[in-house]
Amino acid sequence: DGHASGFSGPQSGVGGEGTWAAASKERVNHMPPDNSSNQSMGQGRCCRMPHLLVRGVAIARFPMKLSIRNTFSCDPVTLWEVFDSPEFNERLEAESGVRRELVSKSTEGDIEVTVLRCVSKKELPGFMAKAMGSKHLEYNQTSRFNPATNVLEWNVVPTVMSDRVTAKGRTEVTVKGEQCLRVINGEIKVRLPLIGGRIEKKLMEEIGSGYERAAEIAASLIAARSK
Repeated sequence: DGHASGFSGPQSGVGGEGTWAAASKERVNHMPPDNSSNQSMGQGRCCRMPHLLVRGVAIARFPMKLSIRNTFSCDPVTLWEVFDSPEFNERLEAESGVRRELVSKSTEGDIEVTVLRCVSKKELPGFMAKAMGSKHLEYNQTSRFNPATNVLEWNVVPTVMSDRVTAKGRTEVTVKGEQCLRVINGEIKVRLPLIGGRIEKKLMEEIGSGYERAAEIAASLIAARSK
């Protein structure tokens, strides 16, 4: 979650569906459609948009989009409490392999601003490690949360190549009967010749699996509270 589980940190559309103890989810990772190439990715579908070519040189691509919906068996306030709880953070680090450290926490009027430094313990694939100059993904995540509207805006900045990577999005939680619906929308853009699209795809896979794992953990903690 952008508020807690973050970029490792991602649902309607073409994604698959699943049900956990207290949450259901769908996911779709996509780009504008390209009939010549349609690759499956996780439980969603990734449609690759070809580069704009000028004399055979790739000069433009659309960002890769992330869209996730999760339904939880609780109200929005309880969901945010669960995502911010020590139990959630401990389990997320143990299961995802991403260590998160609080850099700062402040308020700007009614907005709660949190900055986290995140380090993945997993080694990056060779092509990513070479391009990024590091074997492990490290990044700072800034979250701006408005408790009055249950909307959180998040922005991720890697510690290397910060000028080449854009990763940002919005998380909103709304009441849905006796449950609540969490909707996450975001985009990733890596501005690197030739391999930018491959890096985007890998990052999207990591984000999607991270959000799925976070939702499972949150669901189990919500179920435990209701006993």
